[in-house]
Amino acid sequence: MRYVRGTIVAAATVAGVAGVLALNPNGTAPGAPATVAGADGNAGGSSAGNEPAGGASTPDSAAEPAPEATPSTEAAPATATYTGDAYPTRWGSIQVAATVTDGVLTDISFVSLPQDSRSLRINQWAAPALVEEALAIQSADVDTISGATFTSEGFRYSLLSILEQAGL
Repeated sequence: MRYVRGTIVAAATVAGVAGVLALNPNGTAPGAPATVAGADGNAGGSSAGNEPAGGASTPDSAAEPAPEATPSTEAAPATATYTGDAYPTRWGSIQVAATVTDGVLTDISFVSLPQDSRSLRINQWAAPALVEEALAIQSADVDTISGATFTSEGFRYSLLSILEQAGL
């Protein structure tokens, strides 16, 4: 299943790059004027004899003024913490909380886990693995961990409710 995800991620990356190039085929920076070759093949349409030595432009060339810098009006990242639905098991409930920043899962923690000695041993290694995978794939579609089936199911269930609350 991890190979399938890797293939999907690679395909999405290639599609994204192709989409960006389709929007900006010249590769110029946004807002920068594109350079067009003139009839003689030189950029900007000037001939080699019209430029002074050193490549400086002549006073009669119509250069556009540089755009003025504007102050950044970017808002602070939108961050919210959600608590998922509890998943009941015969040993206790499993529930997670997650922080979402600008539509990205940035932190996941367990609010409740079964506290019997066997569950404590299992969740000591299973819980961090589930959190790590969910953050890496940005989804509740984590693999079930062998030996921690109820923890895996409860984690998925609770995280999925968070993703629905957050609109992800």
